[in-house]
Amino acid sequence: MFKKYIILILFFSYGVAFAQDVSHISNLIEQENWLQAEKELKSAINKNSIQDTTWLYTSLIYVLNSQSKEDEAIQTGRDGRKKYPNLPAIGESLSYALVKKGSSILEYDSRQKEALELCKEAYEILRNETNSIWFGLALKKNKDYINAIRVFKEAKNKFPKNSNFSKNLAYTQYDYGIELVAKNDYLNAEQNFKEAYAEENKDYMLYQLVVVLRAQNKFSEAIDLLEAGNKNFPKNELLKNTLPYTRFLRFNELLTKESPEIIKKEVTQTLNYVERGKPFKDQYHYQRIITKGVEFVSEISFHEQTFKSLLKILPDDPDVYDLYGFTYYTVKSKKGIPSKEDRQIAIELRRKAIKLYEKLYPNRREILNVPHPLNGRYEIIAEFGGTAMTHNGLANYCYDFIAVDEAGEYFKKGTSGKSNDDYFNFNQPVYSIADGEVIDILTNQVDNKPGDFAYSGNYISIKHNDYISFYAHLKKDSSTLAVGSKVKTGEIIGRAGNSGMSRESHLHFCLNDSNWVSIPFRFKDHKVWKGQQFRLNNDPIHEGEIVELISPK
Repeated sequence: MFKKYIILILFFSYGVAFAQDVSHISNLIEQENWLQAEKELKSAINKNSIQDTTWLYTSLIYVLNSQSKEDEAIQTGRDGRKKYPNLPAIGESLSYALVKKGSSILEYDSRQKEALELCKEAYEILRNETNSIWFGLALKKNKDYINAIRVFKEAKNKFPKNSNFSKNLAYTQYDYGIELVAKNDYLNAEQNFKEAYAEENKDYMLYQLVVVLRAQNKFSEAIDLLEAGNKNFPKNELLKNTLPYTRFLRFNELLTKESPEIIKKEVTQTLNYVERGKPFKDQYHYQRIITKGVEFVSEISFHEQTFKSLLKILPDDPDVYDLYGFTYYTVKSKKGIPSKEDRQIAIELRRKAIKLYEKLYPNRREILNVPHPLNGRYEIIAEFGGTAMTHNGLANYCYDFIAVDEAGEYFKKGTSGKSNDDYFNFNQPVYSIADGEVIDILTNQVDNKPGDFAYSGNYISIKHNDYISFYAHLKKDSSTLAVGSKVKTGEIIGRAGNSGMSRESHLHFCLNDSNWVSIPFRFKDHKVWKGQQFRLNNDPIHEGEIVELISPK
């Protein structure tokens, strides 16, 4: 390309007569006899012939570049331009030499500043397409995004047929947006991501735009973009999986408006997004919208309508039945203490859940010889699948323990039971049953006054080799553990409290599988007291029984 340019200068700028005068050098260039051509061009330049200055300098720059003598080519151009500032062709050849070297070293981190200076010099000489591209790229590589964007925008307007400027502009704005996100400048990041996505329509650009919109609580706009994006990019799992979480964030914001009608609408719309055939447990954010929504509205008619619609979508899903029963009981509880009939309705729904689950997973084994999570005498106030609504369904295999004295009393002599400290159970140490790692924990929930009730309590989940142990209703701030903490068998992990769905201090304990569904288990031998007599037992224990446990060592 450059050779043709030289020949054009030769024949059209100076005419046939001049071409004949320098035909010897021209032939050397055509034959790629670079060393001889370089020697004769330098000799001719030294003669300082004004007539052939442009051709001599541009030819020498070309010959030097052809031998990869880039630095010498650049210096030759600079010298010629300084000596003959009114000859634009020398400047053009110099800009070519500058950008040739600049582009060749731009990928080396240690030379990016040098590349920028070279490309900038070329751009200042001649703002053509090539120089604009490379100067913009050099600015981008040096993270001068603002000036890179300016250069690409100017070039895009100047050279509208060159699509490279639109593409490079979009990629630069995307990179600048990422930098702005790191600085928490979400508004300007949003603008850059929007312009980048408008230019290039890339799925990853859309994703980042959604992220910054969410960071500014612009949830509806983010949802609209995701829904359009899922149509444009149907194979992109990241976009597909981002929509439920974004809808959940908007739902939480809508909850603050405390409008049952708005929440009803959101829950009803969410039903349209629940996927048929996909387990409800794997649609976590839609699950949370529906369950939190019906509990917030607390109208049993809306609750029934919602879950009947959900069962048409997922007719044999264990989690649907489990949540159906649990939320039914919760809604009823908000109107007062549920009736015996209401409790039984909730229990039957949840019992169907565990039956469906065990049909799906028929080979779950019973865990034997489980160490005790407590030390001392305790009454069993809820057993596996007993009369407590909370000990049915997917939480079927759980126990509730409350500490007692030898007479079977719950609270200390001379107290009324109106204070948590009146209870023997309150502040009892809770022990890890085996070595493991904390995978979930909540410790900052206030303990209820006896007789009161809350929906969020303190708990610890510990992953062991074959199962997860779960300890609930713990005392506020009684544990110093965190997610990732390693614990040893018999280590005190917290203290019994009265937080969450608890009207009097007790410990809720169970073992869960990897789906967070309770597993049947048996404790190690323990004493079962009846009056002054006891028997050793490792069978499942029952409501009303008083057991004596020994903490693991």
